[in-house]
Amino acid sequence: MNETAYGVAYAKHTDFRCTGPECIDNCCRTLTWSINVDDKSCEKYSQVDGDFGDELRAGIIETENGWKFASKENGYCIFLTEDGWCKIHAKLGADGLCDICASFPRAYLPYNGVLQYFLNLSCPVAAEIMLFDRQPVEFIKFETHINKSELLSVIPRNEFSPELNAALRELTYSILKERSISLIQRLFYMGVVYKGLFALGNDEKAIFQKMEAYKEFLANDKDLKSLPDAFNRDESALDVYKNLFEMLKILVSGAGKETVNTGFFERIRRVFSGDAAFPVDRIDEARLKFCENYLLKKEYVFENYLVCRMSLDFFPVNCANLDLAYKSFILLFSLLQILIAITYFDKEEISDGDVLNCIYFFSRKLHAHGLVERMEKMLEDAEGIDFAYFLGSIAI
Repeated sequence: MNETAYGVAYAKHTDFRCTGPECIDNCCRTLTWSINVDDKSCEKYSQVDGDFGDELRAGIIETENGWKFASKENGYCIFLTEDGWCKIHAKLGADGLCDICASFPRAYLPYNGVLQYFLNLSCPVAAEIMLFDRQPVEFIKFETHINKSELLSVIPRNEFSPELNAALRELTYSILKERSISLIQRLFYMGVVYKGLFALGNDEKAIFQKMEAYKEFLANDKDLKSLPDAFNRDESALDVYKNLFEMLKILVSGAGKETVNTGFFERIRRVFSGDAAFPVDRIDEARLKFCENYLLKKEYVFENYLVCRMSLDFFPVNCANLDLAYKSFILLFSLLQILIAITYFDKEEISDGDVLNCIYFFSRKLHAHGLVERMEKMLEDAEGIDFAYFLGSIAI
């Protein structure tokens, strides 16, 4: 039974329109994805009459993980037409699409009785909509009707109440979107906040009180101007870069086999494999060049990225504690910076298109190969490393 629920979505959530053959990396044409077909759609397809019904059923194969659409020899979805559109959509309309095809890159999950709607940054079109607008990412609230019993809810990994997690998310959004100070100052202050709250353990009353003080600081221009705007990168930062570089090699494994956006994938493969792979001892040089030539000029792109990343990952609800949450957040941002910096090190000017390539690719690969788990293990093994160690990985 459908019930009334409250939803929260990006204000630009409805701006998305699939561009089909115009997309730089159409999800129907990529070799790295397979499209699972839900049971309801399989049942619906079993009742389609005529030649197309026979074609439809022949194009669905059973695997140990359920049903999925078959692929052509070139890796494209079997129902992708020569002109780059979906044959199922053409024959049956939007209502004929399976759940994944109908929704992607839109997604939603309930948490604490509220449906959280997203646009997934692994879609280049969605990423471009969300990241390259100079205006901050905004959220809207609305009523919706949905069968809640069919939804999987977010399960927090920390021990905080839903009210405290919601308040933490709101405070973190406010910090990331505070444009009166630089992005690195915002990340520094975010670290101060998380470090201070982590020290209070699970004392929610004390945490709420401390958060009020942090909000007052954030609202005071004089206080904000007192934040440092430069951080030292000591030799330990190189250890961070080496670890991140190894993670990136895992991240890009298999890149270059794609039949779309081939220039980007060939570049990725060249930079991260073989004798010509980028030298680790020049990573800091590459990252500083990227920061000077692009990041400092367009901080809003990465502010928007971090706000979207928070939303998509249910940060900090997705981490066991606030110390791990902050450190993993910083390292993920460092990982993305290094990916962009190394991939386009040979270019004098990095374009929005270059950054878009790396962000949608990074978003697709982030949860593959156990990368996030590897990062968390790295952080657990590095327990006791100073706060400055992580700031050093993003210092400009």
